[in-house]
Amino acid sequence: MLKHQPVDPAACSNNRWLPARGSCLGAQVPPGSRVLVEPFGDEPPRLGELAAYLAPRRRLFVHRLCRRDAGGWWASPDARLYAERTGPLIGRVRWAENAGRRIHLPARPARARLSWLVARFYRRLAGRGPRGLRRLAYRLLRGLVDGPLSSPTA
Repeated sequence: MLKHQPVDPAACSNNRWLPARGSCLGAQVPPGSRVLVEPFGDEPPRLGELAAYLAPRRRLFVHRLCRRDAGGWWASPDARLYAERTGPLIGRVRWAENAGRRIHLPARPARARLSWLVARFYRRLAGRGPRGLRRLAYRLLRGLVDGPLSSPTA
């Protein structure tokens, strides 16, 4: 989400609406939406929140924070089967807007934990076992992502 858009981190020191591109957050934030990036301020990032962060080449991404370890945060797009280490965190995303309608995007810790487990399982399975088994696992995990994980109430 927000891929391929160079961003100056200083420009995100205040609340800012930015256009959303891509389908990483599934039905919650349809393509063509805008998201409100709010600085973290005194409130630290939390598991399950949507966060904007800088990826290499100063590209801004918005994914769900799904794990924290000694090296920092990991994030996962709700509609994909992977998790990645975040770059510097810019702010949290609690609101989206599409066709004049505001959409609240609350933190979902249970979804974040499940995303992390699904991504780890798939990564371990990929490259191992017969191709048919990998394909079956992919379909089953996709069912989780397209079903319960993409549901706005999950």
